[in-house]
Amino acid sequence: MGTGRQRDWIGARKLLVYVARRWGKITNQELGKRLGRDPSMISRLMQDHEGKQDWRREAKLARALAKVQTHA
Repeated sequence: MGTGRQRDWIGARKLLVYVARRWGKITNQELGKRLGRDPSMISRLMQDHEGKQDWRREAKLARALAKVQTHA
């Protein structure tokens, strides 16, 4: 949610956008509203993430989310 451009934040924001778009089926417009970003920025983050996907990071996130869902 932060507005900074630190590398860690940008990487996390890219992964958040990817997960929300692919797994959550949330639109660029809705994500833009929720994150305080322009929908075109959301699209750019998505494209950048897809170009440099980190499969290990995504698998780790999927495992963590699966644990949360089973304990809820």
